[in-house]
Amino acid sequence: MKTPFDLDAMAASLREAGRDMMRAAHGPVGWMAPAVAEARDLQVGGADGPLPARLYVPLEAEQPGPLMVFFHGGGFFSCDIDTHDGMCRGLAAAGRTRVLSVGYRLAPEHRLPAQFEDALAATRWAIAHAAELGADVAHLALGGDSVGGLLSAVTSLRLNTERAGQIRTQLLIYPMFNIDADVCASEAALPFRMMGQAAAWLVQSQAMAEGGAPPAELNGDLSPSPSTLMIIGGLDPLRAEAHAFGQRLKDAGVTVTERLFPHLAHGGLNFPNAAGPGAEWLREVGANLGEALRL
Repeated sequence: MKTPFDLDAMAASLREAGRDMMRAAHGPVGWMAPAVAEARDLQVGGADGPLPARLYVPLEAEQPGPLMVFFHGGGFFSCDIDTHDGMCRGLAAAGRTRVLSVGYRLAPEHRLPAQFEDALAATRWAIAHAAELGADVAHLALGGDSVGGLLSAVTSLRLNTERAGQIRTQLLIYPMFNIDADVCASEAALPFRMMGQAAAWLVQSQAMAEGGAPPAELNGDLSPSPSTLMIIGGLDPLRAEAHAFGQRLKDAGVTVTERLFPHLAHGGLNFPNAAGPGAEWLREVGANLGEALRL
């Protein structure tokens, strides 16, 4: 069905709006991310060429030490390594864990499954270049928020199916598993329904047009998946999906630790304002990640 909206222009506008919000969140009156020893920009190998990435090294980092490859959220068409800079610094500092944030290709320029192909290629690159990243490949995690959680879950499953234990753990922050306009249809999601359905519609039109679709691996055997730290927001309309996926992992024999923050909304860890509890939540999540990687 044709639409009067210019979807490419809408996606571009939302990208810039997201960057502006992140700048405000981490500006002079916002939350200041904790210090790290290093935040170094580099390029990693993607499925169709180099991808921008940023390596965060915590203070007093082990050498070699644990590493998490991180994939940002944004509905496959928005956000980048800059919008998630504060979150990644916070996770690295609190978890005493190196974080490699990867800027995968975005829709509408690149339809699904390009983003999943990039996530897999970038993780393979990180494993191959572990020594130069200061990483211990025996303590490797994948993580992401929203659709970044979906990228992490699929990539972890793929790699651990190939070789058991390649990925030690995964951090899924209010993950988005179903790209469906009905995801916000429940009465519990009533306050978020308009925003949620609009976002789902844009994801569908931008990322899934022309036959694009996410991989189907998560519909099958989940037993190769790594131990999972699932972060669920009590104000997130996707919380039931996250809980249901966690239960499927448990049923498959995977160790799952769920952390429910009752007042956390979808995207909330990107705005850990110093005046609210978000900064403390982010520290808790990072500390939980560090513990899981060192078990």
